[in-house]
Amino acid sequence: MASGFSRTGYRRGTLRLKAAPTYMALRPYVASGFSRTVVSVVSGFSRTVDHVKHVSIGTARYRLVCAERDGQWLAHAEREATGDRFGIECGGANEAEALDRLTRWLEWQGEHAAALEELQCAERAYHRTVAGSAVASPTGPGAMELGQESLDALEAARVRLDEIRARRPEPSSGS
Repeated sequence: MASGFSRTGYRRGTLRLKAAPTYMALRPYVASGFSRTVVSVVSGFSRTVDHVKHVSIGTARYRLVCAERDGQWLAHAEREATGDRFGIECGGANEAEALDRLTRWLEWQGEHAAALEELQCAERAYHRTVAGSAVASPTGPGAMELGQESLDALEAARVRLDEIRARRPEPSSGS
């Protein structure tokens, strides 16, 4: 929280700021640590809150916050349950473009996390197979086939993760 100001709460699109006992001159911005960007402050220390949109991606719920800064729209996501920021900030020429870029990135990130988890599971299965074949009797073709099957599953998971990483969306038009 910026020194000199404290947050009093939300009311239908308005964020109220009140002067703390040690008064500081009001600036057209609030220092880092404040979760919203103050674009302009009107009389009474209030302003309109940035544009907010709620989305669900998989089992996660996010609040997408979009604000205009220096002629460019920037959007970021917050976890709905905790209010913590999540992911990257995406830019666009207008609000819809910035929110669309952020939504596409969040969808990609969910897909990427699932593919990464799948690869890690395949790696663990392969390591269990290798460790099990070291103690098992190597006389039958079963040990070799199991080892090859788990290696094939590991390779397929790696290829899928690489394909998803190649589709990573750009955070802004200038990137």
